[in-house]
Amino acid sequence: MRQAAQTGDFQTALRDEDIQPEQVILGVTMYDPGLLASIRAIVKCDDFVRPDHQRLWVELCRRADIGEPLEAADLAPWLKSTGHASPVLFVSALMDAVPAVTTAEYYARKVAEAGRLRRTAYALHEATQAALRRDPDALDRLLREAVSASEGRVVARGRTATVASRDYLALRRRIADGEKLTLKIGQPLLDDHLNAEFGGGFMFGQVVYFAGRAKGGKSTLIADVLRRTLARHPDLSAEMYSLEMTDWSVCGKFLRAESAEFDNIPGFRTIPISALERALAVVERTYGERLEIVDNPGLSPDDVMSAASRATRRGVHVFVLDHLTLVSYAGRPEHLRHEVTALCKRLHNHAKTTQSLWFVACQLNRAAEGVEPTMANLRESGGIEENAHAVLGIWRKQGMRGHEVDALYLCNRFGPAERARLHVSWRHQTFGGGPV
Repeated sequence: MRQAAQTGDFQTALRDEDIQPEQVILGVTMYDPGLLASIRAIVKCDDFVRPDHQRLWVELCRRADIGEPLEAADLAPWLKSTGHASPVLFVSALMDAVPAVTTAEYYARKVAEAGRLRRTAYALHEATQAALRRDPDALDRLLREAVSASEGRVVARGRTATVASRDYLALRRRIADGEKLTLKIGQPLLDDHLNAEFGGGFMFGQVVYFAGRAKGGKSTLIADVLRRTLARHPDLSAEMYSLEMTDWSVCGKFLRAESAEFDNIPGFRTIPISALERALAVVERTYGERLEIVDNPGLSPDDVMSAASRATRRGVHVFVLDHLTLVSYAGRPEHLRHEVTALCKRLHNHAKTTQSLWFVACQLNRAAEGVEPTMANLRESGGIEENAHAVLGIWRKQGMRGHEVDALYLCNRFGPAERARLHVSWRHQTFGGGPV
């Protein structure tokens, strides 16, 4: 949804992504008032584009200066006194926008940067008007204002190369001493070669993509990876956004996988009910209550990120999106690539700022049919390549046996471009195998 931000005769397009950072820092301040001081060091009052956000920011700062409480319940009467139509819904939207309180300074810099760009654009607009009026004094003054605004960019506080190098060495020492910093799941291709530089396996703060042709097994692979991750790491919880399969279809894959050790009755074309009942007991006893599945096919990028933010506050740190192409993007078809790239960037930022792990399914185009794929075969290759920590592609060559697929790292930032022939049990929906 687009609104308008207007100053005098100057008007700019106001996008949802301009509003969300403002909502986050206001919501964070009500969650944890102790963070207000660090946010105030970055954000100024006129950095806010929405008037109601600006008024609330001023009130929060005023209350902090005189020692009054900043919690949402204490602000509701003030919001009502200002004539706000829906104080409860307004505050609720601010709180829901917060992915984690640790992201406060990140979003504060985004608000400050948006304000800087807006002031620069306004000064340049006014300078253009002064030039058209042939007013050299005003033109000179406004150009100086534009330059001053443009040079006031807010950036993250940096560290010296010495400090950062010491941190890297400390990380490698922890690995050398045997500390486990990665998640291993019992799949050699992932355990040994993904993030090989750090010991192999998944790492928090990363987005890993699984690519394949339609009906090529990518959803089955990602479900198997999720099942293994939760089964081997009982301290983790996960949330899955399934835009293609229903929740019971996804769980059918889990039950079939867990039934493998009980499915020992020869001659049955399908898995016996008795084996599935025993598999259900395994799921209930292990990870069933630690995984929530959202099977809404109409989820937009904002829906996905809002749900992930709420889940993060509940302590969830593993997320699955199946799959990227099926998200309900609002723009026209010719803008799809840009919208997918924007979502990939948001997934990357969420993973980094909240130290979460994302598994994302994506689709290979028709040119990859039966041949070894490359990054160019991804439908939205640019956006994925820029924001992925790894991309694992799976495909089937012509003439391959039905229970085999080939897998190859199309991108692996901290490991080799390893390949493997995976053995698939379509009956049990599981993948096995190792490097070729």
